[in-house]
Amino acid sequence: MEKLYIWYHTNNLPKGIPAPLETSIVETYNPKKPMQDFNFAWVRYKYMLMPFPPEDDKLKLPENLSLVMKNEKEPNFDFLNKKSEYKIVSEKLLNILVENGLNPNYETAKLTLLNKKGEDVSTQPYFLLRFARFDDELFDFNEATKIPSAIPNTFLYPDFKLKTETDKGVFVLENFCYKDCIIINGKVKAKIEAECYLPEIYAVKDFPEVFNGQMNAWKK
Repeated sequence: MEKLYIWYHTNNLPKGIPAPLETSIVETYNPKKPMQDFNFAWVRYKYMLMPFPPEDDKLKLPENLSLVMKNEKEPNFDFLNKKSEYKIVSEKLLNILVENGLNPNYETAKLTLLNKKGEDVSTQPYFLLRFARFDDELFDFNEATKIPSAIPNTFLYPDFKLKTETDKGVFVLENFCYKDCIIINGKVKAKIEAECYLPEIYAVKDFPEVFNGQMNAWKK
């Protein structure tokens, strides 16, 4: 079975990649409150309970949104996780993911990158993806070797693998410890490392130590 890898951002972010907690997704820039709360009608879409795509227009992801960055003035990144089922990707990365079998159950919004002054600092096209279905059922997580995570009642799986061979090389998971990640095979890893900006990619067996180290650092 092909080896799998995990793209996951720790706090050790290179220059150009904004810290997710220092960003805000907005419909319209507000100079009086640039870092808005994530409180829009479409956020109330509950993928666990509702059909996909959303039937109510108010719950559909808007066609255009903006990402306001508190501190990053010269953004340079290809992947940023945001709000669990939301992922921010460059057009370049999106093309790679789609070409390699990205789960199609997502909505897309064009995303403009703004600094705190509301100035457009985008250097390439970006998109916000909102996933409504995930790939967990494709995997054997191997409960026999699971490891407790630093988050109570959650687990990490150093031996998880695909149940069967597949042409897909890209996966998104709902599992709590993996929801902020993109799972990829070796072929996709090589392409991302060649074409994307400083990806932070780990082998499946190494990820539990990385994840728990990150969670423990946040607790301090």
